[in-house]
Amino acid sequence: MRRRALEEVLRDRGLAQLGDAYVNFICSLAASISEGRPRGLKVSDAVLAEAAKRCGARALLPKRSKRGDIANAAEALLVYAWIVGIEEMGDAVELICRAGGPSPDALSGLLQRALAGLQGPSRDPGREEGAEDTRDRRRPPPGT
Repeated sequence: MRRRALEEVLRDRGLAQLGDAYVNFICSLAASISEGRPRGLKVSDAVLAEAAKRCGARALLPKRSKRGDIANAAEALLVYAWIVGIEEMGDAVELICRAGGPSPDALSGLLQRALAGLQGPSRDPGREEGAEDTRDRRRPPPGT
């Protein structure tokens, strides 16, 4: 995924709203499993913003972004990764359980996996031997 497209995901308010519910759900599910009883958690903006900072996602946002905007971007990224199949909900819950709850470290790990999955391999998959070149030739390559 190109950086510009990734930045659009991070700023998508609809994804952020859905991401809020998704993040709270997976963290509540992890707490319920760990504690052996139903729990409902609300993950704070401070935890999400710190997680975004630790994994490098913060650098993809404007410098003057507020903590709430950074948290929204993290939520949008996490739910988008789930929607497109990069992250399985069960794997996310398991990571949070192993970390002992929705800490900045646990959520940073999820964000790192989402970023890695969305950014893909560093080499150009369209250039493999025998692969069809699928690049858009209507626009010049970046930097030209």
